[in-house]
Amino acid sequence: MAASGIDVLLGFDSAEEMAQSFAAETGVSALSIGHLEAEVVRYAPEFVSVATTTPSRYGVIKSLLKHEAIKFVFVEKPFSSSLAQMSDIILESSRRQKTLAINHQMMFLPHYVRIRDLIAGGEMGELVSMSVSGANFGLANKVSHYFEAFRYLTGSRIARVSALLDGENIGSHRGAEFRDFSGRVTAWNAGEQVLFVDFSAKNRIGIFVTYNFEFGKVFVDEIKGRAFSARMSAGLDKTLHIPYPAQQDLEELTFEPSGIEVGTTRVVRAVLRGEEFPGMETIQNSMEAMVASVYSSRQNGNVVSLTREALSGMWDEEFAWS
Repeated sequence: MAASGIDVLLGFDSAEEMAQSFAAETGVSALSIGHLEAEVVRYAPEFVSVATTTPSRYGVIKSLLKHEAIKFVFVEKPFSSSLAQMSDIILESSRRQKTLAINHQMMFLPHYVRIRDLIAGGEMGELVSMSVSGANFGLANKVSHYFEAFRYLTGSRIARVSALLDGENIGSHRGAEFRDFSGRVTAWNAGEQVLFVDFSAKNRIGIFVTYNFEFGKVFVDEIKGRAFSARMSAGLDKTLHIPYPAQQDLEELTFEPSGIEVGTTRVVRAVLRGEEFPGMETIQNSMEAMVASVYSSRQNGNVVSLTREALSGMWDEEFAWS
């Protein structure tokens, strides 16, 4: 936060020992969460960051929205434990004219920006699909990021999903009380572009993403930060039949190295500057796609639309993701 030009006043944690650990690590004073209300009144901050685990997020955010001084609420993902909580917070923040942002960093990470530029340039034609060969990294923990990446790259929200999740939930490094989902998800937007993510429990290592264009492909190794493009050979008539081996040699693409801290800093700066940032549309797209995936799997993979009507039976269900 300090790197974004924010003066960090205080940190809070539900556990006193964690608050002390935070203070020792960062040099920022920290208190137990019981002091939050009084200290917000005392300092009247404009910007707050909520990085608690998901079960306590709803109550903390609702409490913070009541304070007139607070203008920006920056939240870690997943945004909430249920669609009902998400909807309530969005309505309340709109009513009180607060700015909500979520830490989905895709629009600021160099390789996604490069793919977006390739799409906008049109040299390889339209993006047809995005296929993620992932690991057992969890629906809420990681697939939520790919839902946002797909929305950002295509400029269109996810409209429907089909999912087959594994029968046994996976755990979380944040505690035994948290559970997440593994499996496979397919998502479509209104333009019939497709996202596929394989994150089954039997997948152990690696994250490779293939972007299929009309006239080329891009392969990204997200762990090592490498990428290659395959384009159609020059001189071929795009209006005629194109044989599938008709590609040039692979070209390596280079990206600016970046990490979680860099991405977070860029999100916060965009929020403060009034630039494009992951806000309400991102929150709704990611949350609805996650819940729709669970609902689809319970119906043996039937396609589920991301509408209030289609998800009404799941609206109040709370999930134990971290």
